[in-house]
Amino acid sequence: MHDTVIQFRGTIYEEGYGLLAQRVMRDKNINPTAKAIYAYLCSFAGSGKDGKRTAFPGVSLMREELAIKSEDTFYKYRKELVEAGYISIEKTRAEGNKFDNNIYYIEAVPERKIVDSEPYPKFSGTEKPYPKFSSTEIPSTEKQGTNSISSNSISSKKVFDYLSASAEIAVAIENPLPVNHSEEEKLDLIFEALLKHAPGTCYIYNNLSVSQSQIEEIYTMLINQFPQQLDPEVVSIACDLFFSRACEIMPPAGVVMKIEMKNPVGYFKYCYTDAIKQYKARNNSRQIRKRKLS
Repeated sequence: MHDTVIQFRGTIYEEGYGLLAQRVMRDKNINPTAKAIYAYLCSFAGSGKDGKRTAFPGVSLMREELAIKSEDTFYKYRKELVEAGYISIEKTRAEGNKFDNNIYYIEAVPERKIVDSEPYPKFSGTEKPYPKFSSTEIPSTEKQGTNSISSNSISSKKVFDYLSASAEIAVAIENPLPVNHSEEEKLDLIFEALLKHAPGTCYIYNNLSVSQSQIEEIYTMLINQFPQQLDPEVVSIACDLFFSRACEIMPPAGVVMKIEMKNPVGYFKYCYTDAIKQYKARNNSRQIRKRKLS
């Protein structure tokens, strides 16, 4: 057993507290919502009421307590803090190489960073809130998702039942793709492929692509639903299918949606099923060409 020191007993500080840098609060380049997130993070960086470091709430609870309605808005302003160098985020993995949680670092000496993924559109010179479209508005029938499992089909604009693809998925799983890497390497390659292709192809609203958390949900769905069929090339094909079926480029507006995207994870599952078929067809064509040349 360790002794515990309790400071500020009987005050508002007893539950936990942290240091807050004035420089961040006075930085005119940082949006007020980003400052609220920063202050919230700082309040958990010190000691809790038991004298130990406080366990940090998840994104859902943080959004609720900061009144940030959209998950994408939250990630937009959190990314602003990362790019400014005020915070760093380290992701940890649990058993099975699945994502476990985040470790937030409050940086005492900020250094500006460039974040590769774009979880929100670049609207220069505006702080207008994003459209009220959240991936958490409708309960999900997916185990790992937070969305409704419905969307309008491209041709008829009627509700598309993604579960109808389950039979095709079951058949596809009986024919696994070739394995050329260790399990851990394969999972890393899959996530890297998602980070590379999804931000530029998988959109959920006009000019608004999937967020970091949604990419992680897609990753989790893939390793759960397609454990024997994980391949970076299939991920790339699925991303291209996602864009061609759900989006189009219309200058000067940019990327606009052809369908209402309520469940990007479910839609990616649908695209990945067809991507497996395309991948196998391409491989068959390659084998035929090789036999003809030999």
